[in-house]
Amino acid sequence: MAAPVDGLRDDILRGDYRLLYLAWLKAITLEEEMLETVKEPPVPPGLRQLSPGLRAFIELFELDEHLVAAAAEASGSPEVVSEADLRRAIGQLSREQAEAWLLRLAQGEAQLSVAFNRELAKLSDRPQPNPPTRRTISDLFTATERVEKEIRAKRAAEARVRHLKRWSHWLAARPSFGRKLLTCWNKKRKGLRASRAAPG
Repeated sequence: MAAPVDGLRDDILRGDYRLLYLAWLKAITLEEEMLETVKEPPVPPGLRQLSPGLRAFIELFELDEHLVAAAAEASGSPEVVSEADLRRAIGQLSREQAEAWLLRLAQGEAQLSVAFNRELAKLSDRPQPNPPTRRTISDLFTATERVEKEIRAKRAAEARVRHLKRWSHWLAARPSFGRKLLTCWNKKRKGLRASRAAPG
């Protein structure tokens, strides 16, 4: 577990707070007296695309997958910064600022790329997305129940489709049996129609 944990720590330093949000989700399932009117923290982007480290965290701490799926409904996609955006932001650095960053790089400062990218984000003129409406704990638990029902229904439907495919393949390999079965079914349907049409 050491490698995934190390990776998650680095993610936090880079401003990826999905681990912290997942830890909060686990906390609200453990604290029985937590007020359901308490609102969630800001939902980080990327909860619908979890890294192996985050999946390992969910499995290790037995976090409810339905709760995670409900929480992810308010999570957007991670922002992708293009090379052109980076170049424009770098171009706004003064000569003194650029030399200061290079000096820190030459001195081997740890996590310098994190600090540098944060500085570039401040210089960027890209519009910032509006944060989603923060839900209460009660809202999350209600959404979790809905998601669980939807997932159960989807899995049941998929199981029926698989069953029908297996049955279709079995009948296709036995055409004579299939014809007999169809004949019996048609006779039964005719009998039912006749009994319904008969006067009471």
